Amino acid sequence: MTTATTNEPTAAAPISLVACHECDLLQRESAVPPAGTLRCCRCHAELYRAHPDSTARALAFTLTCVVLFFISNLYPIVGLAVNGDLVETTLLGAVRVLYKDGMWPIAGLVFATTFLMPLLQMTAMAYLLVPLQLNRRPYHAAAAAGGRRFRVRSARTLAAHRQLRRCGLEDGGRRRRRGPYRAALRPAELP
Repeated sequence: MTTATTNEPTAAAPISLVACHECDLLQRESAVPPAGTLRCCRCHAELYRAHPDSTARALAFTLTCVVLFFISNLYPIVGLAVNGDLVETTLLGAVRVLYKDGMWPIAGLVFATTFLMPLLQMTAMAYLLVPLQLNRRPYHAAAAAGGRRFRVRSARTLAAHRQLRRCGLEDGGRRRRRGPYRAALRPAELP
């Protein structure tokens, strides 16, 4: 596994900063080699890890989960022997019996938590991962994720600006004051 450290940016490339989750060191982001790890220069905490074929693996796990989910719902989960009679029921059969016995809130809760929500999660994962595996954009995914991505980017930008203000670098890299954060922007390379 290769480990990358932060590099000095080129004159043409914009400065992309990342803050360490452990020690709050503000450092320049660099490209991570395949199957490599980006680590903090001060505390060596993992900042980012590149997982090769992560979409293919996630899709394989999702499709396996769908197959196992339907197989598990076909076979009985409860078996009870009363006076020599064997009574077996599936999960959906148990929901139906709870509903018929007048326990519809419990039946709805059991149906939602054990059947509906897992099915929705697997469907959503497959809906997003199948087009990504085929190098396509999921239908309506760009419009739905655009606002969320903007908020995440905005939160990261605000955190970076707060860190820059702490370092005294809010004016495009010109230092306003001397302080304890002076060495934070030029960390030493890893041995």
